[in-house]
Amino acid sequence: MNVISLTKPFQIRYFNSMSSLYLQTSRFSHKLFLLVLTFSSLQVYGQKLGAPKWFLLQSAIQYNINGGDWKGRYPAFTSVPLSVEYFHRHKYVVGVNYNVYLGSQVEENGLYGQMVNNNNQLLDQNGYPAVVRTYMRGFQSGVHALKSFPFKAGSNWHLQMGGGLGYYRSHTKFVFDEDQVPQIDGNYTAGYDRLSAGWYLQEQIRIQYLNNDLVSLGIGFHTMQGSSQHLRAYDFATQTPGFQKFTDFSYGANAFITIPIRVQETLPEPDYYVE
Repeated sequence: MNVISLTKPFQIRYFNSMSSLYLQTSRFSHKLFLLVLTFSSLQVYGQKLGAPKWFLLQSAIQYNINGGDWKGRYPAFTSVPLSVEYFHRHKYVVGVNYNVYLGSQVEENGLYGQMVNNNNQLLDQNGYPAVVRTYMRGFQSGVHALKSFPFKAGSNWHLQMGGGLGYYRSHTKFVFDEDQVPQIDGNYTAGYDRLSAGWYLQEQIRIQYLNNDLVSLGIGFHTMQGSSQHLRAYDFATQTPGFQKFTDFSYGANAFITIPIRVQETLPEPDYYVE
């Protein structure tokens, strides 16, 4: 027989009261512990947040003036650089880039070799001066790194200097009415397109404004030195074997827009274990 339940009802009430109090106290203690733990964790993480880091998505319009052997083929050209960069703690920038050549200045003197008449005109199949539009096309792709100098502590304005290296390729594009200029049409195009490729070094300096809430702006200046090789087996214009070596130079300026994506460094999530 249960003595407590039959003979001592007041003890039952006392026991129930103490149990209820114990449960309430346990729940309160548990909540208090979680609250203290959460506050402590926030305080620790708040004290150890790192300096800001950024991923930068950039697009630019660039004007280039050529020198060396490049000038004899393409005096100047416009290009559209695209890049993805990592901006580390307002100090260093590393990135990859791709630059599309969209030139319209092509040196046509000697471009068609001995196919021109005494007036230096290329004739179409009907004997009239051919209407041929020429363009510089190509690309360059590479990597770069820069050192960043804020104008002052906490400033969004930065002066950045550095350089990079990569691969570049260029050729002449011909545009004319179909079947009107068979001398440079079809397979013959390769004999006159001056296709060349090689490796380059580049130096750059730029001023950049970064604002996480806005599309940011900047301007830059660059120089480039390249060593390329003619990629065709035979040059129809000069009537010589291909694979000539070229030394190319370029310098210019660009204006660019940047979409900054800010990344805040935090401590890694701690691991809890019981021995």
